Amino acid sequence: MQKTNEPFSFYFPVALGHLGLTVYLDENLHATGEHTPSGPHSHHIFELRYAERGEIFVTVEGDELSLPEGHLLLTHPGEYHYVSPRTARDSAQYTLRFGLEEPGESASAQKKRAYGAMRDILAAARLTRDGDGIILDTLRAIDREIAKKRSGYVGALQHLAALLLTEFVRLRPSGAEAVFPPDDLKYQGLLLTRLEQFFSWRHSERDVKIDALARDVGLSARHTARILREAYGLSFSEKLAEVRVQRAKYQLESTELSCEKISELVGFANSSYFYMCFKKIEGITPSQYREKIRGRVKNA
Repeated sequence: MQKTNEPFSFYFPVALGHLGLTVYLDENLHATGEHTPSGPHSHHIFELRYAERGEIFVTVEGDELSLPEGHLLLTHPGEYHYVSPRTARDSAQYTLRFGLEEPGESASAQKKRAYGAMRDILAAARLTRDGDGIILDTLRAIDREIAKKRSGYVGALQHLAALLLTEFVRLRPSGAEAVFPPDDLKYQGLLLTRLEQFFSWRHSERDVKIDALARDVGLSARHTARILREAYGLSFSEKLAEVRVQRAKYQLESTELSCEKISELVGFANSSYFYMCFKKIEGITPSQYREKIRGRVKNA
C-alpha cells in the first residue's frame, strides 16, 4: 500500500477473482452534513458512493440522481459529477474509488473473459441497493482500520476492499460467474484438500503418476502440474517424494523395520532412490535420522 498525502490518501492493489484492481482511499472516505456537497469534477477511475444516512442528490453528466439511504451510486471514469447542495445536512456517505487493470495480450482466456464480464457489470451499474447491509458493514470496518492503524491493518484493508467489491459484483443480476469462476474456490480450499488426500492415500503405490491425480481432481495433467507449483512450489514427483519421506520418518521413529523395508512400504522404487530423496530433504540419511531420534529418547 502506498501513502500519497495528508491527512490520509492510500492506494493499494486488490485481487478480485482473475482480475487486478487498484483501490483508492482518502480523507473523503466518510463525509457528513455540510462536508457532503462538492464542486463538479471527474476521475480517471470508478467512484463508488454509498448513502449511509439521509437522501443524497448527485448530478452526473447533467442529470440529477437521488441516492436513497442504503444505496450505492457508481460513476464511471471521465463522468463529471457533484453532490448537490440540496443534499440534507444530516446526511452521511462513504466514497471509495477503484481502477480496473486491463489484461495484456498474453493474459489467459479466463482472465480476458473475467475482464469483459467485469466491464459489462460496471457499464450496467448505476444505482444499486445494499440489500443485506454487508457493504455498509465493510465500509465501516475500513474506516475503523484506518483510524486505529493497528498491526496488520494494511493487509486488513486489502481483504476488506476485496470483500466490498465482491459483494458489489454479487448484487448485479449476471456476470459474477465469469469474474469469480468456480476454480478459484477449488484452488483456495477444496482442491488443496483433494491434493492432500491423494498424496496421503496413494503415495505408497510405486507406479502412481500425475495422470492419476489429474483424473482425481478433474483437470488436465498440465493444469494439475501448474496447480502443484502454485500450491507447494514443487513438481508432482517432488511432492510425492516429500510425502513418502515424511511417512518414512514415522516408520523410522516408531518401528524396528529396516530402511530397505520402509523404503518399500512408503512407495519408493528402490532403496537407493529412497536414500537420495531422504538426504536431499532432511540433510541426513535414514539411518542417521533413526540414530538421532533414539539419542533424543535416551537422553530425555
